[in-house]
Amino acid sequence: MKFDDLQKGWKNQPADMRITIDPALLLSIVKRNKRDLESAVFRRDFREAAIAVILATIFFCFGLHGGWPLFLLGVMCLFVAGYLVCDRMRQRRKRRDIHDTLRGTVESSLHQVTHQIWLLRNVFWWYLLPFSIGLVALIGSAYWDTIKNYDPGYAPITLLFLGIYAASVVLLYWGIYHLNQWAVRKELLPRKRELENLLKSLAEHNELDD
Repeated sequence: MKFDDLQKGWKNQPADMRITIDPALLLSIVKRNKRDLESAVFRRDFREAAIAVILATIFFCFGLHGGWPLFLLGVMCLFVAGYLVCDRMRQRRKRRDIHDTLRGTVESSLHQVTHQIWLLRNVFWWYLLPFSIGLVALIGSAYWDTIKNYDPGYAPITLLFLGIYAASVVLLYWGIYHLNQWAVRKELLPRKRELENLLKSLAEHNELDD
């Protein structure tokens, strides 16, 4: 059969004909996608929190000899780890009782995706900024100690190295921020639109059935 014949046959179909999908199959697909996202988010949060705790321990140990800026960095690391843990606990309390229904699962998935979009779009405030505060304190303290305790002639060289270090940190932060925004655009926003369309279709289907 040629494409023209298929197209003609499609146009001859009744206008009110709808394609039906097994609700149980659709529910299984939505649940699987929801579990996949939950698993990916859990691995990310666990990894980031674990790294933050390890770094905090290292900074606290070196802070015993290196001064208060390293202690501040350790505190900022613990803040990031604590934020991730508290955010997971808060979202778990807000989780809706979906009762294994298709609509409930879609709504729960949409809420989850929407929250992840918000989290990544605001990654600067809860992730990058705390580390920045500690790093600025460390760089400023290192420059001040150089001027105070050593030959002032070394100050320009120290400032140059600290400037290179600061520029490297800024470039790293820029990469982290834009990587998160890329994940929002390429992964989370398309999934959010799919869930919104599915939820809208379910609402229209219920209205037609009524």
